[in-house]
Amino acid sequence: MYKLETETAEKRTYRSTITGTEIGTHLLHNGEDGAKWWAFDDLLQIPFIRKKAGEKVTQLYGVGLTKEDLAVFINKTKAVLKGNDAEKYEKAYSELLQLEAVVNETADPVKQSLSLCAVYILADTERVDTFSFTDAIEKMNLWALQPDLQAFFLNWLTDGMNDFTKHYSSITQIASTLQK
Repeated sequence: MYKLETETAEKRTYRSTITGTEIGTHLLHNGEDGAKWWAFDDLLQIPFIRKKAGEKVTQLYGVGLTKEDLAVFINKTKAVLKGNDAEKYEKAYSELLQLEAVVNETADPVKQSLSLCAVYILADTERVDTFSFTDAIEKMNLWALQPDLQAFFLNWLTDGMNDFTKHYSSITQIASTLQK
């Protein structure tokens, strides 16, 4: 469990009551409606539950559809339609609905990015050491009503990921130099 240790108008510091680990957040956005949104100072140093939630979101959307997946679907559907089953059209329709669900859930990069924002961006009263997909969906629904806010958070995530990639690339280059 993390307890709020210090707070200013722009920064909050939390400390784990178990490990003593310190985590910082900063005010990311102060909305016109008075809502405050906070972001972790370092996405590599976040509570375990949020790391796992971020991994889950990435895995969910990272599944994607391959050419082989589509070939299996097409062949399965063709076999159903060629068959003599009286319910072949209903079965084919059911297969199509399953494919549609997979496509809707895995082929939307904006939805994936917003889901990650919901993990890494905290509402003013949200705890740093808990995560609920129900709360994340509520945040995303709220953001959907405010396109400018949604764009702001997506830009923040993109910039943060670009910084992380540059940092990771630097570390990789140093490590490969040391191996030679």
